[in-house]
Amino acid sequence: MIHNIQLLARLRTMKIILLVLCCTVVHSFDIDNAVTDRPSVYCGIDNIIVEINTEKPFRGRLYVQGEAENEQCLQTAKDGSSNQAKFDLPIGACNMRRQRTYFVTGMDRAFHVRCFFLESVKNLHTEFNVGTLKTEVVEQEFQLPDCIYQLRDGTGGSPLQYAQVGQRVTHRWSCEDGMN
Repeated sequence: MIHNIQLLARLRTMKIILLVLCCTVVHSFDIDNAVTDRPSVYCGIDNIIVEINTEKPFRGRLYVQGEAENEQCLQTAKDGSSNQAKFDLPIGACNMRRQRTYFVTGMDRAFHVRCFFLESVKNLHTEFNVGTLKTEVVEQEFQLPDCIYQLRDGTGGSPLQYAQVGQRVTHRWSCEDGMN
């Protein structure tokens, strides 16, 4: 992701419409439960979690609009043991554009949940000049050494003027360092 010279940020929006049904089957009891405050939405990499607090223990269904029959897009709370409904929705599991109409009661609420994922590309761009350094002249005079090259017969043999192919010879350089 880090490839550009400038700092970039793009927002990617995922829209999910959750329909909170406080009761899906009409019974002879009162439907007098209500959502107490705004839902908490946690946008993760692989999922979106929506937590909804209610006045009384929640008994009902949470589902993505148009996906009430899809098990991955539906959560049912039957026992009513908590005043909080939690819906964990895997990203990419639900078709979020399909629409159907369902029976909705007067106490039901719908929320349009939007998650913004910030993608940033961070590279620094700066301009700077490198000035040339002043050079300091360092002069050193030295004399090249006097060297002698010799071709010798074997490792300790006498100098040769000529050699034959296959004959063992030694190449010998002898130099004086010039400082003496």
